[in-house]
Amino acid sequence: EKDYGGMMAKRAVIESLFSKLGIKNEDQLVIYDDKGLCDAARLWWILDYYGYSKVKLLNGGYTKWKKENYPVSLDAIVLEKTTFTFNDSIVQKRHYADINEVKKAISNSNIVLLDTRELEEYTGDFMKKGAFRSGRIPSSSWCNWSETVDYRNSTQFKILEKLKNIYISKGITPDKEIIAYCQSGVRSAHTTFVLTQLLGYPNVKNYDGSWIEWSYFKELPIEKGVNTTNTNSEDKIKK
Repeated sequence: EKDYGGMMAKRAVIESLFSKLGIKNEDQLVIYDDKGLCDAARLWWILDYYGYSKVKLLNGGYTKWKKENYPVSLDAIVLEKTTFTFNDSIVQKRHYADINEVKKAISNSNIVLLDTRELEEYTGDFMKKGAFRSGRIPSSSWCNWSETVDYRNSTQFKILEKLKNIYISKGITPDKEIIAYCQSGVRSAHTTFVLTQLLGYPNVKNYDGSWIEWSYFKELPIEKGVNTTNTNSEDKIKK
């Protein structure tokens, strides 16, 4: 066990949970939350890592569902327990990055390290509970994950043209290899979903340990202050 939290759930933990919930291996999952699909995207990313591809996100989440007066229930849904198991042969790391990959990326101009947290976290002016130091990973660009969600209206993802412009305006283009991170890999999982599943970026990874893990190791370098590159935000919404 590590001395810090926020890491991806182990395979056995997910298998046990899904078995208790009555989820079968052949089931199509529709995932949602009421946080702009931030938590939902994290689960998508974990399932993608373990090779489970029958997953969709409900655009707009519970917030839009309720706003449009679709039926809701307080009744507990109890399904018969199953034996859910991931397929060993399709476990993959196409959207997964570990701390060693991030260390190498700092000095690699072909890789974009993308900080998806609030600007105050990026500059080191604010530190969320769970982190050990404030600041950012050196050479990181910045784009708040929440800029991709239309919170003022539908709570859905913004239209594709706007999504493209958000990233391209910051130099985050499809031809580059991108490693996204946040506090614990949740918000950056959302960014990974947007870039890969909505915009078709071919080479995007989410750093599992993210800032919690990086800040834990005192020997690892950090940066603070405003980086004038990629720090213009059109939509700073606090979460």
